[in-house]
Amino acid sequence: MPHTILYASNETRSGSWYYRIYLPRKYLKERGFLIDTFESELPGFPYDSVIFFRLFKDFNPIKEYIDKERGKKLIGYDTDDLLINLERSNPASFELSKHAHTQKLIARYADFITVSTENLAQEMRNITEKPIYVLPNLIDSDGFAAKANDNKEIKICYAGGGSHYVELSDIVDILSDLNYYMKQQGMREIPYKLIIFGFASERDFTEVLLRGVRLPGKYPEIKYACQNLLNKLPKMNYEYIPFVDVLQYQKTLDEIKPDIGICYLKDSRFNRSKSSIKYYEYVHAGAVALSSDMPVYNHLPGPVAHKNRITEWTKLLYELMNSAGTRHDFWQKQAEYVLQNATWQSKGNIWADTYDKILCKNYTI
Repeated sequence: MPHTILYASNETRSGSWYYRIYLPRKYLKERGFLIDTFESELPGFPYDSVIFFRLFKDFNPIKEYIDKERGKKLIGYDTDDLLINLERSNPASFELSKHAHTQKLIARYADFITVSTENLAQEMRNITEKPIYVLPNLIDSDGFAAKANDNKEIKICYAGGGSHYVELSDIVDILSDLNYYMKQQGMREIPYKLIIFGFASERDFTEVLLRGVRLPGKYPEIKYACQNLLNKLPKMNYEYIPFVDVLQYQKTLDEIKPDIGICYLKDSRFNRSKSSIKYYEYVHAGAVALSSDMPVYNHLPGPVAHKNRITEWTKLLYELMNSAGTRHDFWQKQAEYVLQNATWQSKGNIWADTYDKILCKNYTI
């Protein structure tokens, strides 16, 4: 009999939902798993396992369900984010912090935990003694670029959700520094366009930034970042592309055809626990991924900006912009790595084998 798994989720069509539920459901079915999802009331069907996914504010109905079903099926908890001790520079911190207490409780009550990275597993081991398994975020290799992009006007892309204004502000500062650096050194000025992909659904990015400036005073870093962007972006060559449906995200990024994808992260507990998915997405689209010096990216083929120094970012950006050959060589190494180590087609067996182990008849909690 095939293993039957039910994902219990309070969110749909987010990036986390796509990588933790949508793609696993699609590819695990090919391995004989029967996987369903529900977003409302708890089911009575005798699934082998019910896995609660990421965000829940109220633990009481979950506890009642676990107490009722304990011994009848295995209860899991899956997350790709650390919700505990979120930094105030993350505008989602107030909303996500409402889920942090429930994350701790589910992790303690569940029979097993699945997470996206080893760093996140280490964080979760601080709050629970239950078995923890790493199921990496993987991309779909369908439509993977055949070669590195080579636009006459270099496209530098930063794709992100609505919690990354501080990072975007830093990137704009880096690009401003790059412009000054090229002029001061008498270097060839290379035409480029900054592509800002995501952040909000509004068509006008100025309105998005004004909303950030109007945030309460308890978010000073975000307010400053949005004001900095309002001041500097009008002087730059940039294009803003709003959110698209998550099922169209990779296709849209592929169609943008970026030359360089910026994987910039501030150093924090939350960011150290994140997966490398943005890197994979850029490389899928034919872009060289230029990354921060962070555990999320340090194990991947470079280039990496040492200690996140602006001077390092400026130097590496100019080198990549100045040479299509350099971009091609880096991208080739990155593409080989991603195709061999980070796709459902190459590594989906990790998920299937792990669930086989968890759900096999002789497995005991």
